[in-house]
Amino acid sequence: MDIFRKVALSSTTSSHSIDNDEREDIIPVVSRIDPSNNIDCAINFAKILKENKIGKGMKIAGSLDPYFYGYYNRIKKMLMDLDLDDYVTFETDASLDKLLLIMSKCKAYFHPRSGEHFGMSIVEAMSSGLIPVVPNIGDQTEFVPFKYQFHDLNQAAQITSSIFNASNHDGIAISNSVAKFS
Repeated sequence: MDIFRKVALSSTTSSHSIDNDEREDIIPVVSRIDPSNNIDCAINFAKILKENKIGKGMKIAGSLDPYFYGYYNRIKKMLMDLDLDDYVTFETDASLDKLLLIMSKCKAYFHPRSGEHFGMSIVEAMSSGLIPVVPNIGDQTEFVPFKYQFHDLNQAAQITSSIFNASNHDGIAISNSVAKFS
């Protein structure tokens, strides 16, 4: 967790950090690209965000096992069918440096999988100073503040909009809240 926490706490002179005021309204999703992680849910969420002019886009970063190329191709086709290929980008098999760079530039983090057992990527995102937007079912509800938990994608969009429109980005407080998991 410490390497992710440095993203939130570092000065702008660091190669991985950006001041909270300079973070962008882009929402990352960090997950293996496979059907069990509900990447299609993230795509449907991106559709709602784009339709409501919330944010500038979504980056999905995760490993891609050759076994799931068919799923990945279906997701890419879904992007084209929903006119989201200009809003959603993939960073498959991104290095740790690339992942840290993505996290340093964003304000919020979206987790599409409901019923998560713990949610390591959620804790890593929070450690990086990203505000999590997570399903209200699963173990992540024990450490993610209630106001960032959603029961449907429309509510997730409202939460994300409020994060993007907030004058005060609370990333350091979020990062501090998960320091116990280091």
